[in-house]
Amino acid sequence: MENQSDKEIHKTPLFKQLLKIASDIILSRFKLLKLAGQAAYKLFHPDTGESVQTEIKHKLQLFLRMIKSIAKQEYKKFPKQSLIKIVAGVLYFVLVLDILPDFIPFIGFLDDVFIISWVYESVKTDLEEFEEWEGTFAVEYED
Repeated sequence: MENQSDKEIHKTPLFKQLLKIASDIILSRFKLLKLAGQAAYKLFHPDTGESVQTEIKHKLQLFLRMIKSIAKQEYKKFPKQSLIKIVAGVLYFVLVLDILPDFIPFIGFLDDVFIISWVYESVKTDLEEFEEWEGTFAVEYED
């Protein structure tokens, strides 16, 4: 269920490009796992991790668990279009080039927070189904 801001984000040249790249990444288990590793590194790196809000950490951690479960072929029910949006959002988070450079104190992550929150809201139902599956059927493994 897209609203006006969803349509506006889809129209931006940067996000259009990220959706194309994400479409390629989801075809490769290796690329999915590599992207998840890059995002996890950025999320928990001492220089950046403290700047990311707790809420955004939860959303990104959920994205990364879902990406890993799909890449490991444990969870097969996630819609392709939702996966592409999530991978594009994670790409945006990982990329050095974004709207507000991350090195700017206090505001450098605002665009990351906005994009991750938007992606989360746009695929929330699919993520809730994944979390329900994860709580009952997921295979536990160590990162």
